[in-house]
Amino acid sequence: MKRNRIAIILVIVLGALSFWFTTHNTKTTLSKGLRDFAIKDTGAVTKIFIANKNNSTVTLEKQKPGVWKLNSKFFARADAINTLLETMKNIEVKSPVGKNAQENVIKDLAAGGIKIEAYEGDKLVKVYYVGGETMDLMGTNMLLVDPETMKNSSVPYITYIPGFDGYLTTRYSASEAEWRDKAIFRYIPPEIKSIKVEFPIHPGNGFEINNLPGARFEVRSLSDNMPLKNVDTMAVKQYVSYFQDIEYEAIEKLDKSFKDSIIASTPLNTIAITDMKGVTNSIKIFYKNGKPDKIDPVTNKPEVYDKDRIFALINNGADFVTIQYFVFGKLLQPVGYFTPKSIVKK
Repeated sequence: MKRNRIAIILVIVLGALSFWFTTHNTKTTLSKGLRDFAIKDTGAVTKIFIANKNNSTVTLEKQKPGVWKLNSKFFARADAINTLLETMKNIEVKSPVGKNAQENVIKDLAAGGIKIEAYEGDKLVKVYYVGGETMDLMGTNMLLVDPETMKNSSVPYITYIPGFDGYLTTRYSASEAEWRDKAIFRYIPPEIKSIKVEFPIHPGNGFEINNLPGARFEVRSLSDNMPLKNVDTMAVKQYVSYFQDIEYEAIEKLDKSFKDSIIASTPLNTIAITDMKGVTNSIKIFYKNGKPDKIDPVTNKPEVYDKDRIFALINNGADFVTIQYFVFGKLLQPVGYFTPKSIVKK
């Protein structure tokens, strides 16, 4: 009986000592300081810097809740930002990298790891390197850095997100193109001061919409610069609302001489939106040649122009992109679209 009591006491003492060493020994590989990759309050994060070993960098800066700027030039994709923030919040450690593999993983992180820095205001709150996936593709190798001393942890970890099957490396891309918002126009009606749409090939179709006090809109014909006397108010309001979410399909990387020849041609349309701050966002739209092997069902001849897509010069001439008629066609209405339609009596 006495021996059992002594054995129980020894177990308790050894257990207490083990717990104390685990929680107080800062050199242990299971120390919280070496494995705490998550950011509990991602709502407080104001800037994220991402860099890879190919000298590609991305700086994401919060403008207001839900709105982030990319490299101080473009707006960032909201869905990509949300995915990144959710990753940074929910990331957990599965286990340390096995001792036999640690040296190779650290070398891989040094050679090809992606560096992540997260800030709250001017304060650097989290730094770590993201490496490749594990053999089973269910974890990601990462190495934490002390944001105060900038010293690397000596132990890399395998991280994951509970409930997610896969690795996390692709969520930390340092490619500007992957973060960039594809929006051409993203305005709510009260933000718009004017919309000017020109038809260089058919100038009589051009118009300008002006936002007047009292949530009223004026439509002017560009052919005589006179306001329309009879205006379909609902058609105008509906048209202005179309500019809330208009995106391009892809940035075109064409041969320079071919692209220059397109830009030098007469545009199909030009659209310029001026916001309430006086900033103008203008684009030019051009026909896209049809595919020689595609037959026009009306003429029964090879298609001259692509009926599904058109080219556009956007961001005031900075980018040449492809846009879809399905998305953009509703913006290319002639001035007559805003006049009341005659009622046919039976």
